[in-house]
Amino acid sequence: MKKIFWVFVIISALLIILLIGFKDSGDTLVIGGTKNNSKLSVILVGFGNKDQNGNWIGEAAPYMEKLNDATDVSVDLPMCDSAFEGNLFGSKVLIAISGMAKVKTAACMTEILENYDIKVKEVILAGIAGITPQRYKTANALGEFENSEPTMIGDICINYVAYDFDLQYYSSDQKGTTLPDPKFWTIDDAFSAGYIRGDQNLARELEYASREIVFPSVSKEIADINTLYGNTTRSPRIWSMQECMEATGDLYWNDTRADKKARELAAGYLSRIYNINLTANDIVIFTSMEAASVGSVIEKWNDERGMGVAFAYVRGASNFDQPNLDINGLPQTNGLESIKKFSQSGVSDYAIKNSSLVVLKMFEIRYK
Repeated sequence: MKKIFWVFVIISALLIILLIGFKDSGDTLVIGGTKNNSKLSVILVGFGNKDQNGNWIGEAAPYMEKLNDATDVSVDLPMCDSAFEGNLFGSKVLIAISGMAKVKTAACMTEILENYDIKVKEVILAGIAGITPQRYKTANALGEFENSEPTMIGDICINYVAYDFDLQYYSSDQKGTTLPDPKFWTIDDAFSAGYIRGDQNLARELEYASREIVFPSVSKEIADINTLYGNTTRSPRIWSMQECMEATGDLYWNDTRADKKARELAAGYLSRIYNINLTANDIVIFTSMEAASVGSVIEKWNDERGMGVAFAYVRGASNFDQPNLDINGLPQTNGLESIKKFSQSGVSDYAIKNSSLVVLKMFEIRYK
């Protein structure tokens, strides 16, 4: 009788060990000392840290303030500036601070995918960007733009397509003169601007969530900047996926010619995607440093590994991407002075807040 009892105990113990081993080998991925029992949503931002008082600042701040059960997993992701796992409205998330510009974001994104592998469900890039000051709808016989639609600080672009603005030809040198005359041009070869394409459904979900947002009121400082560029001010709005696009580049440009070229490239690509006829005058550019690099890493990962990681981005306008113009269409100041206008306290924070509201609202709706 005792032998039967001990045989039963041993068999039961072996079964328990086998079941635990099976579960740990397939259903649970252990990273940074925590267990992920569901798919992971990655929120990627370019910059953010704690100030001397221990408060979060930068693009990461709105998400870290909402993150529950936060665990620092930066040691497992050394190619990122820092990273934290936690819970956001019932969803398992990773808040990753990549560092700014294309190289850092590509390295951070690659490491996240390598570490978390099949657990990654989606990647949402969120943060701030420069914006085209006006969308021009039509031009009259004199070449003057009519029915122009001014953009505003705090406006939002949600999309899943972007392109590498740096990947094209450029020169300011012209024959027989030392005066600069900057020119961009593209040739139909591999060196033309490289486009990436993420997940339209994720972008649509973010766009849907944005409809429920009431943006914070505009401060006097921001209203003054809006009025300087567009002769008016208003509450922020969401630009649709057929109206806006990120031009990714490491060069922080503030330039009318660069904006024009960026709008032309975006119009051509969006026209092909949606099979419609768009021109540069229909497009609002959001210029920043990360979307194309993050998207290209995810595209390559999905192609090579047979994965289906979704990607989309949300950008809030923190500055205009060129100097304000006079009635003759000429810059009223130089680019450096123009950029300084946007260093005022609260301008970037306002744009960060607006872009984060879209992302947080999406997770909140999912929880409901």
